[in-house]
Amino acid sequence: MNKDKLFDSQAKIFFEYLKTNEATCTMAAVATGIPQKNCTRYKRYYEDLNLLWEIKRRPCKHTGFLASYLSANPEKQPK
Repeated sequence: MNKDKLFDSQAKIFFEYLKTNEATCTMAAVATGIPQKNCTRYKRYYEDLNLLWEIKRRPCKHTGFLASYLSANPEKQPK
């Protein structure tokens, strides 16, 4: 699989996961099996398209550190 197809498929999986879940990049990485650094890249990509939003800041369930929880659900988009 070439790099562009891998980006497309991982990015789509990441985005679809965040349509139905609120999660940090680390939480999404653990749930989807996508490397965390790639999730961070996809986060920026979808934020630039205004399709993904930070909805709250809380400690991450995996790291315990303060992190941004993300959502791609339009109903959760900040006003």
